[in-house]
Amino acid sequence: MHSFDFMDNFTFGVQVINDEFKYIYLNKILLSEIKMKSDQIVGRKMQDVFPGIENSQIYHAIQECLSNGEAQKITNEFTLPNGKTTYYELNLQYIPQGVIIFSNDITDSKLGKILLEESKIRLEKKIQERTVELEKQKSRAEAALKVKSDFLAAMSHEIRTPMNGVIGMAELLSYTNLSDEQQEYVDSLLSSSDLLLNIINDILDFSKLEAGKIELINEDIDIRNCLSECSKMFQFKTADKRQELTQLISNKVPGFIITDEKRLKQIIINILGNAIKYTPEKGEIHLELNVIEPNGDPYLCFSIKDTGIGVPKNKQNELFKPFTQVDSSTTKNYEGTGLGLAISKNIIELMKGSIWFESEENIGSTFYFNIPLIQSKNQNPVYLRSNHEFLEGKQCVLIDDNPTNLKVFKNILHNWKINSKDFLNPEEGLQDILTTKPDFVLLDYNMPKKSGVDIAKEIRKFHKKEIIIFLCTSYDSDELRNNKSLFNHILTKPIRHKVLFETLCNTFTENNSISKIPKKLTLNLRNKYVILIVEDNPVNQNLVKRILNKMQIETDIANNGEIAVRMNSEKKYDLIFMDIHMPKMSGFEAIKIIQKQNQNLPPIVIMSADVFKTQDYNSLNIYDHILKPIKVSDLESLFKKLGFE
Repeated sequence: MHSFDFMDNFTFGVQVINDEFKYIYLNKILLSEIKMKSDQIVGRKMQDVFPGIENSQIYHAIQECLSNGEAQKITNEFTLPNGKTTYYELNLQYIPQGVIIFSNDITDSKLGKILLEESKIRLEKKIQERTVELEKQKSRAEAALKVKSDFLAAMSHEIRTPMNGVIGMAELLSYTNLSDEQQEYVDSLLSSSDLLLNIINDILDFSKLEAGKIELINEDIDIRNCLSECSKMFQFKTADKRQELTQLISNKVPGFIITDEKRLKQIIINILGNAIKYTPEKGEIHLELNVIEPNGDPYLCFSIKDTGIGVPKNKQNELFKPFTQVDSSTTKNYEGTGLGLAISKNIIELMKGSIWFESEENIGSTFYFNIPLIQSKNQNPVYLRSNHEFLEGKQCVLIDDNPTNLKVFKNILHNWKINSKDFLNPEEGLQDILTTKPDFVLLDYNMPKKSGVDIAKEIRKFHKKEIIIFLCTSYDSDELRNNKSLFNHILTKPIRHKVLFETLCNTFTENNSISKIPKKLTLNLRNKYVILIVEDNPVNQNLVKRILNKMQIETDIANNGEIAVRMNSEKKYDLIFMDIHMPKMSGFEAIKIIQKQNQNLPPIVIMSADVFKTQDYNSLNIYDHILKPIKVSDLESLFKKLGFE
């Protein structure tokens, strides 16, 4: 190696490579140019020092020189450690030790400039090719997004149109005189319809979240009533599977909070629905709400615990990804879009909260999520206050074989200053009732050995009608239907805080004989109004007509846009409700013609199931739009906005 030291002071670079492609010498100027020391490179193979060099022109020239002993001359492009590209003219000579390479920097020479320009041209060509490819990819992505949006819009419209009839007619039915049983059926029909609508909205919301188009609408809400409404949606599902659904809310949670109620319900329904879906028959689901202060700031912490199938460890990292279920078999066994948790996670993060879970396969799962607690200035609702003289000091006996239910009841009753005793054992509870004769009893229906009906019979046998008995149940049965007279009231689980208060209020005050008053439309119009309904679906025609007639509004119906244009030219209307998708002439076309024909144009309100077209409506200069399914409250709000009296 020392025999090459005389070349250390040469003004051009020199390197020697042996037949194993190892460096055995580099002179000082070359080491300086590549910013390396001799001990970093000498004795090492070329490909170890410069990975990928085996594919280069210089490597192939060395191979050629070693194999035939002939001199080689090439021009080599080399990127220095500082990122600068240089060009060398390399002369390779065969020697006994291997190959000696003399390198001459030609970057600043005419040839070097030509090579540099050629390199620039090659780079620009690659950039152009890459730009063209990216444009193609962008176009394909936009086309795919449009296809997806068009499909979702079409599906949304096709599903929402019949849903409008189902929900609207059920809501109309709720405004008639109904028995308690009938009212419960109608309420369940409305809840189930809302649940179906939530599945549709899941798909639409996922698209909106992807596009960043979801905004939160914060308002004052009764948080306990919000959770109860979510739980009530599943009462028939849990009854069918003989599941126990319980709900416990800490007394630290205020009555009213400020949040987006619609989105909060969406999150709870998604997680609670999963818990019920993946929990087998006779399993348990427990919803709990507490206040926590992890960093000094108050948060609402929700937890939903189940005794379901759990999530395998190898699937836990995938759970919040869209279109994901626990495993492929669950798609066959459990219905669902696989979007619920992904959407929930995005909405919770939009609310500046977080979500996580704990799970053990075949044992169950607990999902947690928290959101900032923003307390409303509204006072707590009446049922949360503790100063109720008619309840204070009352004696109650609780009998339930589920300790969580007992905890829930004790928590509620304690706030009203009611003295309660709780029993897991029905026999022990019965003996205490017969001995102490409390003011009222809360009984679970479905218990081992003795049911709530059995205990009630014993109480009535000894105390006749002297003790007030409430039965709590998730189920219905012939036994229960045949023995309803045993009970003063039957409460449906999970027990709603507000409903329990109203039941006790009606029982222990002079108003206990108040009969059930059917719901009424809040808007009573004194003046006469005539509205044109432009709609091609007979069910939707009938629905809107009936709602408006209940408000004493006269209505005419046009089956399509063409008829609407003619009718509007022949008669003066106070308002036009316009559907968009109709045969012969669409709502868009009809609106444009009517706007051209009329100087004193009546307000036009679009009624459509097309969720994705709402932004297009603004270009039509219309008064407003209402999305199907249409609710009575939507129309009442619209008429107040219009100033109808």
